[in-house]
Parts: sequence; structure tokens; C-alpha cells
Amino acid sequence: MNIITHNPFRVLGLMGNSSEKELQKQISTIKAFARVGKSKSFDYDFNFVGELSRNIENIQQAASQIEQAHKKLHYSLFWFISHSPIDEVALNHMNQNAKKSIEIWNKSLKDEITNANFNSYQNFSTLALIYTFKNDQININTLERAIIVKGKLINSEYLQSFSELVTGNRILTNSTEISKNFVNEIIELLKPYLDKSNGITTNELISLFDSFPKDTQKYLSGKFTEVPLSKIENKIEKTCKKRNENPRDAGEYGEEICKATKSDIYTLKKLLGENNVQFQMISNKLANEILQCSIDFFNKHRDEDEGFDPGDYALRIAEYAKSIGANGQIKDRINENIETIQHWVDDKPERERQEAISYEVEFITKQLVMFENQQDSMSNVENLLSKCKPQLRIIKNKLGKYDEFYINISSAVVQNAQNMLVASVNSATTDSSRKQKLTINIIFKPTTPLDRLFEEALKLTFSLGYFDMNSVLREHYNNNLQGIKSLARSLSISTISPEDRIRSEIQNLESELSSIKSKTYYANEMHALRNELSEINQWQMFRSEETKKSQVREQQGKIDRLNTKREAVKKQEISRLEEQIIIKKRELKELVQ
Repeated sequence: MNIITHNPFRVLGLMGNSSEKELQKQISTIKAFARVGKSKSFDYDFNFVGELSRNIENIQQAASQIEQAHKKLHYSLFWFISHSPIDEVALNHMNQNAKKSIEIWNKSLKDEITNANFNSYQNFSTLALIYTFKNDQININTLERAIIVKGKLINSEYLQSFSELVTGNRILTNSTEISKNFVNEIIELLKPYLDKSNGITTNELISLFDSFPKDTQKYLSGKFTEVPLSKIENKIEKTCKKRNENPRDAGEYGEEICKATKSDIYTLKKLLGENNVQFQMISNKLANEILQCSIDFFNKHRDEDEGFDPGDYALRIAEYAKSIGANGQIKDRINENIETIQHWVDDKPERERQEAISYEVEFITKQLVMFENQQDSMSNVENLLSKCKPQLRIIKNKLGKYDEFYINISSAVVQNAQNMLVASVNSATTDSSRKQKLTINIIFKPTTPLDRLFEEALKLTFSLGYFDMNSVLREHYNNNLQGIKSLARSLSISTISPEDRIRSEIQNLESELSSIKSKTYYANEMHALRNELSEINQWQMFRSEETKKSQVREQQGKIDRLNTKREAVKKQEISRLEEQIIIKKRELKELVQ
């Protein structure tokens, strides 16, 4: 805060509107004290402002700084003046209670600055500026208030009155130049805090001057555009080079430049305005480079990496390029490429669906082709089902039970297996009028006994029932199942399905488990031991108390050991049955999957 803490008026212990005579007298007094090694203090030192040093050197420097009228005007803007009774009252409170001084001057501020209160605008804004910096932190609200109030004075018709008050003559004032100098001093004050965690951002600083004229705002903007422009240009150049050398990582480079330039491009937009030619040129250039990162990354991975989908990542980078605010041909180019990448992203579910089942579909298709060229046989049917079932299960898990494609390919397996199964059964029953013909007639002479053939046919038919199939095929399957069951019953073959058999076994095991849990093992033995203990506890002549206790302990030990034994036996039986139930349930699960 050099412009305030080391303000020449403060160094000389004067008000900003002190006369030339008061100035010379003060200089002489301070120098006289300095020559004898003493430092003179004054009422207007205001120690709360900061440390103050007075020696011959800085006294001479302070005097030279306000020799010229325009310099005197400049430095007085950052100090206090005494021009009215209100000022005198407020200044009297400064050393003891500066906040009271702020209240006094604040009360005299009106919506409009006048010749009667311009001094309050000056003093209030200076004191508010001092209170902006406390405990190595910035109070942005106080700073904003200080700048707005000071700006009202600088850009009012009463600036001339203020100038005459502090310079003592009618020099011509130029509010534009004074505003620029004021801007420069504020920037210097804020440099240690600019874009720091405990300070203020560049954009916040620029926003503080929104109440100032456009030419002042433009001047302030110009102070901050050179650096971000240079940083963006440099980042574009480096990104372009890396992208050309390694397009595989272009997405990462695009994301890096997005993050690295976000603040700078926002700053330029705030400073220059989005319609500014310079801003449009740099934003187009930046957006185009970010888009190219998206394109190169997308093309490289789409064409070369089957296991990686670049769509979402590339689209995110392209969308950021769009958010920059490019125009003209660059804007059209961005939109066209976003549309292309978006189409790719939208097709992702279908691509993933096809890719996810490509191996399984190819495998099943080959099995069906081989199956069609084989002779009718139960073993071929069993072989087809055993090979296709795991692949169908994978497709089902990936696509869902009700997916149309899954239902169709599962139905194809069932249809082929059922046709061969029915053909095999029909061939085996053509020589007997009591045997029912089902559907397809293919000459087949069984090499195994008829009952074993039907047992195998029934088993395979039950297996087919666990495959998913369309409604028409399901109806056809149910009819064939009833026909095979009827033939099986005629041969005294059990028609209980494997699923029903396992469920019945599980039910029996669970019933046995429930019985075991309620069963009491070694009940008779335990009853006998407890009776013996009761007899031991009865009084007997010629037996000492010690002998009795020993006998009780021995008998209780037998009871405890039997208890431990029966619990162990029960636990072992429960564990055995629970394990069997788990095995059966697992068997059932594998059957129906």
C-alpha cells in the first residue's frame, strides 16, 4: 500500500488540501527535528494506516513528489482533506475510532455528489480503501465500495472543485487521465493479492470498475489482455505439435488445453467482449485446435482399437470446443463433427450388443451347421445342447432374457434339437402300432434297448424345456413332451422331470433336517445319569460331606461329557444335511439355467 502508507502528505503530516505555506512550515519543522536525531509526530499520522518513517531523505522525496500541481492532485486522491465541520469531526475520531469516521462520512454521501459533499466522497473512499487490507486478506466488498465512491468523484463535475481545493489554482483537470492513473495505482496496490487464494482474481478486479466510463474500462482491460493472449497462443502451438506427433493421446491434449486456457479465454471475453475481432480470432483458433484434438483422437482409436470406444471422450472435447464461442466456418466445422461423433455415440449400445455376443453367435452358428449335416441320433442332440447351452447363457446375461435376438437364436437351437429328437423317436417306433408317431419320419434303427432309448429321449426333452424359446415353438415342444411321456409310461418309464425329482429330494432333506434339529440324542443315557446324580445327592449314613462332593463332581463330569458328545453328533448330522441341501440346490440351479 505504498501510495497510502507512504503518501507524501502523510509523510509530511499534512492534509491533502494543505496550503503551500503550511507545507513549507511543516518541512522545516520535520527537518529541524531530524537534524538532531529526533522524529516528529503529528495528529495526521494515523498510525493504524501502517508504519511510518521520517528522515531527511524521505522528507525531501515527499516534498518533491507534490511540487507540481498535477502530482499534488494525484497523491491527494489517496489521502484525506479537511474542508468542512464534518471532516473535522471525522478526523478527530480517526486515531481512536476510525470506524466512527467512516460512519460520519458515509452519512453525508448522497445519490448525487454535490459541491457540499464531494469532500466526504474523497475521505470516505480513502478510508474504505485502507480498511480493504486487513490481516493479509482483502475485503472485496469494501474495496468495491471504495472504488465506486472514488470513481463518482473523479468522473463528476466536482473534480474541478476538488482540484482547486488541493492545488490552490485552476489547473485543467482531465478525468480520463486521472482515472487511468487511479487504475494504475489500484493495480499496484492489488499486485500482491492478484489471483491468489487470499486475494482477488483478475476478473473480479476488472468488475470493480464497471461503474467507470467505457474508455477507463477499456484501458484497464488492455492492461490484462497481453498476458492471456500470449499464454493461449503458446498453448495452442505446443498442443498442435504434440497432437501431430502422437494422435493416440490427442484427447488428453485436448482436455489439457481446455483446462489450461479456460480462465484466460474467459478473462479475454470479459475484457474485450465476445464481438471483439481480436477475441473472435483467438477463440476461433483455440476452438479449432481443441476440435482437431477431438477428431484425431476419435479417428485413431476408432480405426485401430477395437477394444476401446473413443466416442464419449471425443464428444466431450468437441463440446468444449463449441463452448468457446467460435463463429463462421469454425463454428460450422465444430457442429458437423459433433453431429458425426454424436451419431457414433448413439450407436454405441447396438455396437456393444453386437460385439458382446459376436463370439457366442459365431460358435452356435457353426454348431448348428455341423448338426444339420449329422445323422439323427440322441448323442448328437445331447452334444449340441451341451455345447450351445453355455454360449446361450452368456448371450442371455448380456442381452437379457426377453431380448428378441436371444429368443430367436435359442429357439433355433431348440428347433434343430427337437426335430432330430423327434425323428429319432419316430424311427424307433415305426415297427410297432402301439407306439405313437410324433412328427418327422427318418429311417433309424436303434442299437439300444427301447426303454433305454425312451429314457434318454425323455431326459433330453426335459432338458430342452429349460431353453428359452418363442411362444409357437413352446407350444410345439409341450405337445411333443406329452407324446414322449405317453410312450414312456407305456414302457413303465418314470416321467418325473429331473427338476421335480431334485425338488422332492430337497424337500425330503429339509424335512429330515427339521427333525434332526428337534431331536434329542442319548436321551435315555442322559436320564439315567441324572437319576444317579439325584441319588448321590440324597443323604446317606456313614458318608462324609467331602466324599459326597467328590461323587457329585464325578457324576456331573459324566453328564457334561455326554452333553458335549450329543451336541457334537447333532451338529455333525445338521452339517451333513445342510451340505446335501446346498449341493442339491446348486444342482437344481445348474439344471434350470
